[in-house]
Amino acid sequence: MKGLQKLLVFVFTTHLSSSLTAAFSFGSNPRQKFLHATSLQASPLQDVFSGITGIAPSSIEPPTDLLIGTSIDPTRNDVQLERVYKATKDGWSAIDFHNCVDTKGSAIVVALTKSGKRFGGFNPLGWSSTDDYGNSNNAFLWFEKNGKGVKLPILAGGNTAIYDIASAGPTFGAADLCLGPPKAAVMGGFTGPSVENVSSVSGSLRKGKSSVGGCFDYVRGWPVAGEFSVVEVEVYCNARSKNNEQLLREVTFGNELPNTQIDLYWENHETGDRKLEGTINPRGGFLRVDTYDGHEFSYDIESAGERHYVLPRDFAVLLGSIEDVRVKCEVTTNSRKSSDTFNIIVKPYWSPKGASRFLELVRSGYYDGVALNRVVPGFLTQFGIAVDPTIRNHWGKLPIFDDRHRDIPFQPGFLSYAGSGVDSRTTEIFIVMPGVDQEQLDYFGENSWETPFGFLEGNIEESALTKIYSGYGDINPWGKGPELGRIYDEDGYSSYLPNAFPLLDYIERCYVVDEAEVDSEEEFIEEEYEEDEGDSEEEFIEEEYEEDEVFDIIEEEL
Repeated sequence: MKGLQKLLVFVFTTHLSSSLTAAFSFGSNPRQKFLHATSLQASPLQDVFSGITGIAPSSIEPPTDLLIGTSIDPTRNDVQLERVYKATKDGWSAIDFHNCVDTKGSAIVVALTKSGKRFGGFNPLGWSSTDDYGNSNNAFLWFEKNGKGVKLPILAGGNTAIYDIASAGPTFGAADLCLGPPKAAVMGGFTGPSVENVSSVSGSLRKGKSSVGGCFDYVRGWPVAGEFSVVEVEVYCNARSKNNEQLLREVTFGNELPNTQIDLYWENHETGDRKLEGTINPRGGFLRVDTYDGHEFSYDIESAGERHYVLPRDFAVLLGSIEDVRVKCEVTTNSRKSSDTFNIIVKPYWSPKGASRFLELVRSGYYDGVALNRVVPGFLTQFGIAVDPTIRNHWGKLPIFDDRHRDIPFQPGFLSYAGSGVDSRTTEIFIVMPGVDQEQLDYFGENSWETPFGFLEGNIEESALTKIYSGYGDINPWGKGPELGRIYDEDGYSSYLPNAFPLLDYIERCYVVDEAEVDSEEEFIEEEYEEDEGDSEEEFIEEEYEEDEVFDIIEEEL
């Protein structure tokens, strides 16, 4: 094939109450004293009749009860809620909105319809007009029902929770709630730098659109749908956040150690104290933390006498002084006439999000039984469509946000995700084959989703990879291999692959080597302990250790 072979992969993917107190409260709430929203004095007549006249009340205070436990929890000493934007005072355009809220950190949005319906959303990431999506499991929509706040939580994964678009007002999810949608259509999920004059397409927050269910869980009673209008929008942030610094896009810490639980601490350099943020279980356990730029975290590996410090961006892998994780895959070769193995050296620091997801999939058994469905000598081998359609559909709906490129050049044997666009990685993996030319190697990694996360151990030219059946060549329509869409069909493994491509090879199973060794040791101790019921498990382990020590002494004497 002349020229570069491009990695083309399809991944299938009420009116207001007659009393001012009832209008502004969510029941009797002692925490309302923590709210310092505005210096304006309420106008009882204006506020009482706002639902009839359509004139906005002097203030539409946020649901402070729903903020408990968030990054702007008003019960915390370091939080003082402050109104940073009021549409009827600061202006209705998206430009006015962003001028007031950008770089102010986490925020709660409160909107009011002419009929007195109050609703909005919590943005833990803050705004900075990036024209990009942000993911967060802490974001939520809310509305008032019978005087109480009702929360619409983010769906699993927290993907595309916030759309921080310069030409629109507060936007939650792709279409769940948008106040002030842009006048021009947004192509490809971004307005991008091609829109030089934002004012020409800037939306008005008087108008809104809502279609809940894409990113946030629908709750009966949600007050708006389709297109609607509002009479007021207010935004509240923390006035005490240091210099109103921009809140980081929610950091996730992942513990990839095989059997060590981690206590994660925030290092308060001003006081010299350490604050426990939480405990993270081994083998892919994770903890999400809202934090600010420049904040440092630490954790101890007591067994090694080590303390490690982390200055995170958005995702941090915790491995102590360990540099890599070894995964062993057992595969069929020569059209399932024989079998072999290869080891994958996973490098979490190369691609933290991608490596962490790969290890999570390995631990869950996702790759057990999958077809090596694209084998092109001198190019790549690709796999990653699970046997069970329910499982593959589940993981296919949880895309991985792109990792930052670290300028690691591709080499034969390197692994990366196959994708189809920005933030499109899910489960499909490709391995660079031996014999690939330098021009093609240079092409790998040009796309944002192509960041290597590991490599095959040993001599790639003598590995099991070279014994996998490659007679079908590339996938359809570039070769005689399978159609990816047909594999994704419900009968992909039950009839399509075995009938149309009987010579394909498969991955039999993959597992994390160190974790398997730990499990084997624990199973051995458990079995031996059950045979010796006279001692406690601790005494049995101690006796076994003492016996080993005696044997070591005898060997030394000999």
